[in-house]
Amino acid sequence: MSVLKVLELITEKIPVEWDRYVEDDGSYSVYGWIERSDGKRDFLLITVKEDLGTYVSFVTSSAKYSKALTELIHGDTSEHIDCKKVEDLYKEI
Repeated sequence: MSVLKVLELITEKIPVEWDRYVEDDGSYSVYGWIERSDGKRDFLLITVKEDLGTYVSFVTSSAKYSKALTELIHGDTSEHIDCKKVEDLYKEI
């Protein structure tokens, strides 16, 4: 599956405005924005590695769509990891 097809599949379920990408040795990292009801936006970064049969990973700041993206990309939510604020990292160390 091509990187463009992956973007289309995600956009069918999640309202992402794709913005920028980088390509490195058959791996595409694509950055996009998800509008929020408070006027701010969450980021979504996906990585598609076509030479591995379209392996997809992602990182998002969207609490609303994070689990839905995990299910869409991985088929279930067992691998879901919540995004945390950097200020919380200082509390953990």
